[in-house]
Amino acid sequence: MSKKAAEPATIFSKTVADEIRQAIKASGLNNKETLAETGISPNYFYERMRGDKPFNTNDISKIADALGMEAFIILRKNR
Repeated sequence: MSKKAAEPATIFSKTVADEIRQAIKASGLNNKETLAETGISPNYFYERMRGDKPFNTNDISKIADALGMEAFIILRKNR
């Protein structure tokens, strides 16, 4: 059975990536440090940050944990 390719990111998924970007910046960590904490590969991470593919909820949870925050904060647009 072949693996199905992920669909391109939707507007919502791109908004989540923007929220992740802002959360990383606010945390004082950089992307490299965040990835080291999460175990997410750079290629996987940057494909999602560019909007080529969406993050899944496990990814968001790992990133939030690394940043010391709740995953729901990333999902809730708070502006």
